[in-house]
Amino acid sequence: MTQQSAGLPPKVDARKCAVRQETLEGQVPLAGLARLQDAVQSSSENAQVEIACGRDELGNFTLDGHIRCEVEILCQRCLGPIPHAIDAEFQWGIIRSEEQAKNLPKSLDPVIQGEEKLDLYAALEDEILLHLPFVTYHEEDCVPRENLVFGDEAEAAPDEDRENPFKVLEQLKGKQGK
Repeated sequence: MTQQSAGLPPKVDARKCAVRQETLEGQVPLAGLARLQDAVQSSSENAQVEIACGRDELGNFTLDGHIRCEVEILCQRCLGPIPHAIDAEFQWGIIRSEEQAKNLPKSLDPVIQGEEKLDLYAALEDEILLHLPFVTYHEEDCVPRENLVFGDEAEAAPDEDRENPFKVLEQLKGKQGK
């Protein structure tokens, strides 16, 4: 059974979808994902998602999926935008509690669905955030090399015009020693 729509539902009963072996395909509006919007400069309007629900050979409820979207992240050198494409596959094992995560195979990432429906948008947002680079900068030199200051160079040229903040203490110590 395939559920195909322009937008994926924000919440699903992942266990029922797995039992029915449903395929979920559609789009997730990225503007509503607050944590993602805080982490990026801008994003495409939607993420394209395909999820195959089922059970693995051990009987675990699984969601195997693929997510694609475009975001712009901030260059940490020049503070300009960097386009970044996310094209990620994921394999989730649906569990009821953290205790059950110990029994999942290493190939499955545990996703907790209690008695309520799974917040699919939040789980997909987590997946996108996990695929953002930790350090972001343009591959090419976006700041001229002469404007970059490295640790040893900065220490080699101390600012001689700056007054020593401990000079007053030195003078006080000198008066007490006499």
